[in-house]
Amino acid sequence: MNKIKFFYLSNDTTFKYLFNNNKTRSFFDELISYYTHLDISKFHFMNNEESSGNNYVSYKLDSLLTNEDNNIIVNVELNREYKDFTELRNRRYLHTIASKSINNKYNDKRIVIQLNLNCYESRERNEISTETFKLRDIDNDLVIDDFIIYNVFIPKELDLCYNLPIKNKLQLFLCDTYEKMRDIVNIDKELKTIVDELERLNNDKYFGALYDAEEEQEKLINSAQTSGFREGKRIGLQEGHDIGLQEGLKEKTNEIVIKMINENCDIDLISKVTNLSIEEIKKILENKK
Repeated sequence: MNKIKFFYLSNDTTFKYLFNNNKTRSFFDELISYYTHLDISKFHFMNNEESSGNNYVSYKLDSLLTNEDNNIIVNVELNREYKDFTELRNRRYLHTIASKSINNKYNDKRIVIQLNLNCYESRERNEISTETFKLRDIDNDLVIDDFIIYNVFIPKELDLCYNLPIKNKLQLFLCDTYEKMRDIVNIDKELKTIVDELERLNNDKYFGALYDAEEEQEKLINSAQTSGFREGKRIGLQEGHDIGLQEGLKEKTNEIVIKMINENCDIDLISKVTNLSIEEIKKILENKK
């Protein structure tokens, strides 16, 4: 009998799968719309059409949603644990998104929004549950409305949120067992569908491999960024941030390859998960010997 593995709702791979699933899409539509004040029912993942029909490839894209006209972009960040660099990393990423062109045209105007679903309280002000940031041109005293960050601090929001359906959804992000999830679900069919689908995914080897790979990579990035953040105070943030990251990612990718081989995963699946070629994977295995 297969051991039941818990898949966190606060994981990008989980989010991408459930958002792309017609049975569970509404869960996120309501939640994201509630905080961004946008109707995202017709939004889709950016570049999702480039997955060439392979549903699993699309999980590996960034969590960027866009509308049909590509003039509104919503970046959903799921932050399970507080790190010193989390807010800075998220803001830098939003600046990167905003600076990219649409169809190679740099004069296209678009709205860029980031929604941070944080599974922790604010370290700055632990009495707040949500906050909003916009860019401001100080010299001209102008607020730039097409660049917005919404922070939701879920533990505190649960205390202050009076919208019961939203509150129940947020509670699921803090759960670390399916039993805790089902205690929240009660008779809510939409929430039950979420939990049922997460448990069903235990039999999906492709999803499990992608989930594990992302979790391992996130641990490595967090470790490298923590060191980089501290070192950055001395030698400059960007340089400090990048110290050892590329080598560490390469090492972690090799570990993932070996782990998946030991679990009898197909080499084509390993290639899809790690973005390595078949030849690169074979070379890693040869070096292991």
